Amino acid sequence: LVEDAESNGKLADPMIINLVFREPTEDEQFEKIKPWLDKIKEEKPRAETINYFWYKRADLAVKQKRFEDAEKYAMKVPELEFRAILFFDMAKIQEKNVNDAAALFETLNRVSKMARSVDISVSKAQVLLGLATLYEKTNHSTAMDELTEAIRVTNSLKDPDLFKTYISRQIMGKGYGYYASFSAPGFDLEKTFEELSKKDFEISLGQAKSLDDRYFRTLAVIAVAANCAKNTKPDPKAKPAVK
Repeated sequence: LVEDAESNGKLADPMIINLVFREPTEDEQFEKIKPWLDKIKEEKPRAETINYFWYKRADLAVKQKRFEDAEKYAMKVPELEFRAILFFDMAKIQEKNVNDAAALFETLNRVSKMARSVDISVSKAQVLLGLATLYEKTNHSTAMDELTEAIRVTNSLKDPDLFKTYISRQIMGKGYGYYASFSAPGFDLEKTFEELSKKDFEISLGQAKSLDDRYFRTLAVIAVAANCAKNTKPDPKAKPAVK
C-alpha cells in the first residue's frame, strides 16, 4: 500500500502511477487517488499522470452518463484533442436519446470548436467525420461543413490510418514506463458518406471524389453510389424489355 510505503520512506513514483492504471471503476476511487498525484517526484511523469487521471475520470463519468461531472473533469484535461474525444463520446450517447436533441446539438458545437483548434492528426479527422454523421440528424448544412473540414484534414495527412481504433498514451520515468490505449472516436467512413448523400447526392459525390487517398476515395464514392441505387425506385409504368 502507498500509505505503508510512505510511512516507511519507500514511496516511489511507479507506486502512485500504478493507482491510476488500475482502472478505478468508481468516482470515489479516483477521489482517494487524487491527493497522491502531487507526490510524484519526477515533473514530467507527474504532469502526464495527472492528465491521464482526469481523462480516465471523465471517461468513466461519460460511460455512467454523469454528463455534468464528465464535462467538469474533461475541462481539466489540457490536451484539446483528448478533450474533444471525451465530448464526442458524450455526444454519441446523447444521440441515442431523442429527448436530448438540444443537449446533443450544444455538445456537437463544443466538439466542433475544440476539434478545429487542435493540430492536424488522424484523431482530428476521425472526430470531424464522426461529427458530420451526428450533425446530419440535426443540421444538414453543418454536417456538410464538418465533412469538408474532415476531408481537408485527411488530405493534409501522410498515409493516414482512418480506421485506427485506439489511441496510445505513455508515461516514461527513470527506470519505468507505463503504456495505455483507449478507443479512438468511433465512426465509419462509408456510413458518413451514405448518410449525408441521402439529401445531397451530387455534393456528397463531389466531396467523395475530393479525397486524395485512392482507397478512401473509392470507398466513399461506392458508398454514395450504393446509397443512390438503394433509394432509386423502379418506375412502375416502365414496360419490360422485349426480347
